Amino acid sequence: MTGFASKTPPVKVVVDKQYFNMLIQVLTKIEKIEEDERELDRVKKLKEKILTYSIPREEDGTTLIDMRFFVNEASTLISKLMFLFEENIEIEADYFEVLQKVRASKKTASE
Repeated sequence: MTGFASKTPPVKVVVDKQYFNMLIQVLTKIEKIEEDERELDRVKKLKEKILTYSIPREEDGTTLIDMRFFVNEASTLISKLMFLFEENIEIEADYFEVLQKVRASKKTASE
């Protein structure tokens, strides 16, 4: 026994081969354009983890890949994807305002 228990990362993402390849390509592109050394290191470690620990499996004739992340890793992945695609996404509404209204109505309903 090593003295510590391994913990399975709580965030599970399942993708097919095409999305797996796209994800790795996106991380590769981010590696090339990232200027902040700390962020570059995060991206490299995340990419290495995905390529090392992801588990391919077959389901109904389709190859799927199970990936697991800790919350901070999932957060890094989402923020990097948002960074890469931010120029191509036109925001049509103030969804933060929608969030505030929904939360306010839930708070009122629970009182």
